[in-house]
Amino acid sequence: MEFRRLDTEWATLVAHMRAVGYSKQYVGDMERTLGRLLADAPSLDGWDETRGWATKWSSEGKRPSMWTPLEIARQFDEEGILPRTPESVRHRRACSRDALCAGLAAVLDAYESSEAAARKRPSSVKSEVSNAAGFLSRLEALGRTSLAEVTEDDVLSVLTGADGLPAYSQS
Repeated sequence: MEFRRLDTEWATLVAHMRAVGYSKQYVGDMERTLGRLLADAPSLDGWDETRGWATKWSSEGKRPSMWTPLEIARQFDEEGILPRTPESVRHRRACSRDALCAGLAAVLDAYESSEAAARKRPSSVKSEVSNAAGFLSRLEALGRTSLAEVTEDDVLSVLTGADGLPAYSQS
């Protein structure tokens, strides 16, 4: 993969991010991501492969959070657009739901459009969907792509730690 700007001008992107108020940690994460991306660029065919690339080296919980920095880098590389400028496309925060396969994401969609969800406050539904997305992403990590494939052992392995105690809060 060849970059138009990123390999020679990435310092401009990082400096701009600092100047417009991105946190020190976010900018540091961006620098690490760019460093890895530039090192692995010869093995990539294009920007479309970067999500798969992120999957290979990032932890399961970190993958969705990598997609926004990769999109910021893509916009800068392809179009010279810096983040938080009038030309940039605003990115919503990535979440575990974004990474779910279609079969498990459909479960969340069905709940959101259900009568039960309609009787609740939108903030409650959002919280429940977020918790369910985390749970479903753990099931997907076990290789499950639909509810029909999920076993009792799968559910128990997600909900309990190696010590047999609950692995999560009551949420």
